[in-house]
Amino acid sequence: MLTRRRLLQSAAFAGAAAPLSRIAFALTEPFPPQQEIDTDPLRPCYHLMPRRGWMNDPCAPVYFDGRYHMFFQYNPGASVWGDMHWAHAVSADMVHWTERPIALAPTTGGPDSYGVFTGSMIVDEGIPKIVYTCVSPSTAELSTLSYSNPPEREQQCLATPTNVFAKDADAKLDTWQKQGVVVPSPAAGMHVTGFRDPTPWREADGWYMLLASGEYKKGGNVLLYKSADLKQWKFVKVFAQGKWTGSDEKDTVNTGEMWECPDFFPLGARHVLIHSTGTADGRKTLWQVGTLDKSTMTWTPEAEGILNHGPYYAPKSQLDAAGNRILWGWIPEDRPEAEFAKAGWAGCMSLPRVVTLESGQLRFRPAREVSALRSGAAVPNMSDLRGSALFQNQMDIAVAKGSPAHTPPGVANAVLIVARGDGALRWGGKEIPLSQPLPDRFTVHAFVDHSVVEVFLGDRAALTARVYGKDSPATLVLPAGYVIEGVQGYAMSGSS
Repeated sequence: MLTRRRLLQSAAFAGAAAPLSRIAFALTEPFPPQQEIDTDPLRPCYHLMPRRGWMNDPCAPVYFDGRYHMFFQYNPGASVWGDMHWAHAVSADMVHWTERPIALAPTTGGPDSYGVFTGSMIVDEGIPKIVYTCVSPSTAELSTLSYSNPPEREQQCLATPTNVFAKDADAKLDTWQKQGVVVPSPAAGMHVTGFRDPTPWREADGWYMLLASGEYKKGGNVLLYKSADLKQWKFVKVFAQGKWTGSDEKDTVNTGEMWECPDFFPLGARHVLIHSTGTADGRKTLWQVGTLDKSTMTWTPEAEGILNHGPYYAPKSQLDAAGNRILWGWIPEDRPEAEFAKAGWAGCMSLPRVVTLESGQLRFRPAREVSALRSGAAVPNMSDLRGSALFQNQMDIAVAKGSPAHTPPGVANAVLIVARGDGALRWGGKEIPLSQPLPDRFTVHAFVDHSVVEVFLGDRAALTARVYGKDSPATLVLPAGYVIEGVQGYAMSGSS
């Protein structure tokens, strides 16, 4: 499977020095007809995704002037990774989305000629602004990508909107003016394994920003920068440091020597740091809850855990209209590259999740707006599943507006919940190490959107799976002794 940051080696491609757009087209077949993509029985209906092409990280979700805006990594020319742009969609409710024109595209000969990569949005005196990672060809001395061939350089760029006062509310953040590089290189003497994914925020004494990075044989980290004007940034310190997994694999994300996509925000009396990276058990998204000493900008983690079990990566958060902290994540494909390259689409956005803090632990639940997708009666509550019991979820009805109903073979059995177990919680055949125990009684919220499954166990754990019809159901095995208060399963109406 192509990852969000796979770099191509010259040994594999004779034209590897060419721009990524050329490579992307060489890697995949032409798009199938749009009608064929729209009616693909495996294609999600109510999860946000472009009509065709590859998508990955959410970049800059924001609630601005009565609308939710989502920007995300997008390859418009192929359904594999490459030629990174920023796609844009708007919504009144975080559920029903309207596609807008591409917001940012690579500029030939510019600092983002090899791609407009992941970043964040901040609102400065009422004006949204984007800070993003730009990638361009480089010399070996200036390269920040440890295994790129030819050498490539990651820098951080700024962009500002040109139509923020447009009369059409949906179009307010459609067009952007690039302001150039604002963070050109890591601190002097620092030999990084990557340098990307900026996350800025405002404190009383100025702007701060985290950048994803890492060091060889030490582990991934995030770097802290400071600015008075968003244009001139000064390195402050290594903000958080991980551990190396001990692997010598060239991909430093897999080895844990590179952290990706940090997100940092206050929650109650604490702060939360989220990042994605490789662990001994594969790539994961991890969270830390802790204390930020603002006098020294020192981060002290106090609790940690896995944010999501199953395919889910590079999340980004925002505040909704009511001030709730909402988290979005990329749900990648979990099938051979040749299959999604031929399908003409790949990846989707998770449903919005409300993140809260209780007893120093993160809690997750579907945003209340997701209830707008429900149609028909709920699955009856299951009141006492202490012994051997089986629940087969029937949530395969997901009809996109204007499209015929289509149910992929096997997806009617996409979720199997088994309350017997041997003391271990399992999802998709793997044991799940929960950072916080489940309560004795809880409700399961499950959402099936053709090949995408999202499940919430109470508010303690979030699970995702991809089920492509030919596969076995996504089976959840609960340890004996737990009581499922209710299984909230619904038929779903689609999102345009």
